[in-house]
Amino acid sequence: MAVHRSALFLLLLLLAGYSLPATTYYVSATGSDAHSGTSPQQAWASLQKANATRFYPGDSLLFEGGSRFEGGLYFGSDTRGTASQPIVISSYPGADGARRATLYSGNESGLQAYNTAGFHISQLVFEGSGRTRNGSSGIDFYMDLPATRLTYLHIDSVEVWGYREAGIMIGSWNGSSGFEDIRITYTLAHDNGEAGITTYAEAVLGHARVYVGYSKAYNNSGKPDKTNSHSGSGIMLGGVEEGLIEYCEAYNNGWLNAWQGGGPVGIWGYSSHKLIIQYNESHHNRTGTAKDGGGFDIDGGCTDCTLQYNYSHDNDGPGYLIAQYPDAPPLKGAVIRYNISENDARKNGYGGIHLWSSGANGGIQDAQIYNNTVYMTPSDKGTPRALFVQSGGVKGVQIRNNLLVTSGGLELVYVDKLTDVRFEGNNYWAGSGNFKVNWGGTLHTSLANWRQRTGQEQKGGTALGHTLDPRLKAPGGGLNFPVAGQLYLLTGYELAEDSPLADKGLDLIKDFGLDIGLQDFWGNSLQGRGKLSIGAYQPTPLLRACLQGGRTMLQQEDVPPGGTYSGKGVVEGAYFDPALAGAGQHPITYTFTNPQGRQQQKTLSVRVLKATTTAWTGQSGASASWFDAQNWSSCVPGLAIDAQLPEGAQPLFEPGMPAQVRDLQGQEVLSLPEGAQLEIAGQYSGERLEAAGAGVRFSGSAGQPIPEGVYGSLEVKGSGLKTLAGPVRILQTLRLGNSPLALGDADLQLAAAATLEGASASSYLITSGEGALVLEGIGEGASALFPIGTEQGYAPALLTNSGQADAYSLRVEEGVLSSGSWGNPLEQEGVDHTWHLSEGLKGGSDVQLELYWQQSDEQELFERARSYISHFEEGSWSEPDTRAGFAREQNAEGFYSIRLEGISSFSPFAIRNRPVPLPVALGDFQVQAQGGDALLSWFTYSEKDNRGFEVEVSTDGSRYRSLGFVASRQPTTQQQQHYSFSDTESAKTGTRYYRLRQLDLDGASSYSPVRMLRFGGLQQALGAYPNPFGNRLSLELQAATAEEAQISLIDTWGRQVYSRSFPLQPGLNAVSLDLQTVTNPGVYVLRASWGGQLQQLKVVKR
Repeated sequence: MAVHRSALFLLLLLLAGYSLPATTYYVSATGSDAHSGTSPQQAWASLQKANATRFYPGDSLLFEGGSRFEGGLYFGSDTRGTASQPIVISSYPGADGARRATLYSGNESGLQAYNTAGFHISQLVFEGSGRTRNGSSGIDFYMDLPATRLTYLHIDSVEVWGYREAGIMIGSWNGSSGFEDIRITYTLAHDNGEAGITTYAEAVLGHARVYVGYSKAYNNSGKPDKTNSHSGSGIMLGGVEEGLIEYCEAYNNGWLNAWQGGGPVGIWGYSSHKLIIQYNESHHNRTGTAKDGGGFDIDGGCTDCTLQYNYSHDNDGPGYLIAQYPDAPPLKGAVIRYNISENDARKNGYGGIHLWSSGANGGIQDAQIYNNTVYMTPSDKGTPRALFVQSGGVKGVQIRNNLLVTSGGLELVYVDKLTDVRFEGNNYWAGSGNFKVNWGGTLHTSLANWRQRTGQEQKGGTALGHTLDPRLKAPGGGLNFPVAGQLYLLTGYELAEDSPLADKGLDLIKDFGLDIGLQDFWGNSLQGRGKLSIGAYQPTPLLRACLQGGRTMLQQEDVPPGGTYSGKGVVEGAYFDPALAGAGQHPITYTFTNPQGRQQQKTLSVRVLKATTTAWTGQSGASASWFDAQNWSSCVPGLAIDAQLPEGAQPLFEPGMPAQVRDLQGQEVLSLPEGAQLEIAGQYSGERLEAAGAGVRFSGSAGQPIPEGVYGSLEVKGSGLKTLAGPVRILQTLRLGNSPLALGDADLQLAAAATLEGASASSYLITSGEGALVLEGIGEGASALFPIGTEQGYAPALLTNSGQADAYSLRVEEGVLSSGSWGNPLEQEGVDHTWHLSEGLKGGSDVQLELYWQQSDEQELFERARSYISHFEEGSWSEPDTRAGFAREQNAEGFYSIRLEGISSFSPFAIRNRPVPLPVALGDFQVQAQGGDALLSWFTYSEKDNRGFEVEVSTDGSRYRSLGFVASRQPTTQQQQHYSFSDTESAKTGTRYYRLRQLDLDGASSYSPVRMLRFGGLQQALGAYPNPFGNRLSLELQAATAEEAQISLIDTWGRQVYSRSFPLQPGLNAVSLDLQTVTNPGVYVLRASWGGQLQQLKVVKR
């Protein structure tokens, strides 16, 4: 037997150090309970299967998001997780990406757990059959183990609704037993009967460390058949030690409460110790009887509990209640501070702040009520008061520094039974002549009378209290905050700058020894203050920032320089980063040394808004700083903030401080002063920027237009393509970032002293339009790089000036045309670019031009070794001469370059193949009209093995056919030979294109230049070539008089995809159309209207 005991003991020791690996189980609407459940592909199908499975610490049960499952979950005492290995009940993403599954439990609980804990429940919807049919709670944890605290219940991002009892109920019974480490966050509890979220315990403090945050409880009606106790509260914590409810909202609860002895409250606690309720909004809560229906409550049995920084409004009952019910444990040390009540007590004659006590266990003891703001207007359902002390039963209650505001003849204070309560240092404002304080049945109509007859509002013979107009900014406006944590936006209850209540409050620290907390309702720091102001607002220098606005410099007026700032969001002691601080109002401390050498501190606040737009509200003058948040409706703009500048506004820019903005709207012409720096990440709606002494940066990730104007310096960065919207001149520096800058049809001009930085093969100037880069003042012997290119790539040029100083303009475009700027494309024997160079002052130039290209720019038959720079002049592309250089490889990036020297006249330049000596030296080739025919004539200087000439014709400049053949007069000769041929085809109209195909005896061939002839006299004629076309189409129009032509291109759907108008002169007119925007290949109709006549041609886009 001893051996068996030893073996068993050893086995237990081994098992104590071993834990089972965690398992994740999946449930899907398309699953099967016969599956293993351990993967989405092997998912279970039902909650019944889950309920039949035992789960261990660390296990997960996940339901398919977007699916609906019927039934409820149950966990008994044999299933328990731990804080480090909780059992997870949640969802996994469904096929459509849905995050939450719905558990429809009908008339049962959605999740019921008995004598167990260690659960993390998230991303689920628990739905009951409705509060009038269901008989349970949505999530119900209950334990009755003796003398035990079960640990870890976390509920996050769930929705619970349709249950008769509570949405979430956590309870215990059996002496001091309960749960600890309870967290309920981002949860919606609505349309239930008993309550939204609640805890209870048999003992006064059964539960510990309970947190409820960022949750909403609404439309929880109460139970009309429950007449022995209250029902219909939003969030109610009972039996809790160290609880916190914050950033929650409770509304429209309690309208079916049927108990005559009491009623529901939006957010409250009872029988708890150190429960803090803060930063919450409770509004429009109701009651079905004459009792309660209020916003917030510290109720019977609470000790050292606090209501602070809350907003209550439009409730049936009190905004803030302290109540001691019969037989309740002692209620001591309650604090109500820095709260706002707006138009509460709409029914049954309650107060905005209300005290009621049965007197049980000493009643309400040692409560501190200070620095609250109550605003009360009449109600047609009752007679509200700003503050009501009801039924006596209070001891040591101190009411100080509160702001009580009423209208319509309402009472400011009502104390129905004289009791131990002190009023000191409050402000009572009901308008002139409407002061009303009801003290034990006696109505006092002046502060002096009340003070004299009751001893209130005085201390040691010194009169206290005021009846001053508080000068609130905009009270009574009422706001609801859909997002938690935005109460700092309730600015209507801030004191105006000229309020007489500033610094009028009592010094609660010095005179009464109170711990007044760290901040007021809005988050303004209370550190280092002497006197307080009266009410919930403590005036503090305020700066505004936007959450996405970027880092801003902290600055204040009337503080010595040289100090440092500290606080949340402060960087390097001088800057504030709103992204680090987060949305809200943040206290900041400025520490400095005064002239006497002592260290001092001043406080300010920074209000961080989630706004993404701001508008200039500042005035002109010395205070009109762009960087002062007081001059903007929301905040100083940043790269994620849009700004509006009205016409005439002229902000001041501090040198060295870059102003930033996303979209800038409002002014047609914005003038930036000397030294200003402005960065625009979005769009500028104006037409012009005057920034001759300033720097401007465009940094958008999407396309940005660069407005017309004069810039001291201009920088472009960010991945978005920047395009000039008009002519731009740079006086100092142009900095290119990591993407090209497109000139469009506008010139970019750099002054003689300006520099250009950052140019590269990925960051250059696109000059595919009519706009060119203009470099001023290139002096004698100076060289200048033109970092230009097209959408397809970089094609720069280096210009060296050996002549007089001048300005030079250069642009490059795709393709080479037979007539320089128009004509047929030359598509075989060159680099596929044309550089257009011009000079500022005519004459006196002597320029060397070096052009750069890449292998991808070379046409099919281009030979680099034979290449030269050809200059289009006097109607043709030039042949190479002694000035022409040869191609050389430039660098490892694959760029080649070639030079041409001695340039003194300017027009298009291109890189072509040098001509190869031909066996036939063709002389002049001419075509002329001869009646209705065409006479072609040509001669040769010499011939070698020449078979003859095939004459070809085309009507579109692209597709040619043979007209006939002219044999060589003498195949080999050094004498001139003359030839002719007549095109006698009938009905010739429009333009015809002729060329010669010279054939050698061995079959080799070469082509002559193309000649054109138009038929039809001086009547209107239209020609277009090449056809099919690429990015350009050349037109020839014959006009009888000076007039205007309208050109349009129509697709096969009848849509106009291009239009242009231009003037015509008598005779032949030629124009080149840039059709890069016509991207879809296919057939189009070209329409030309001039001289009262419409002509059409069918053209094809390659």
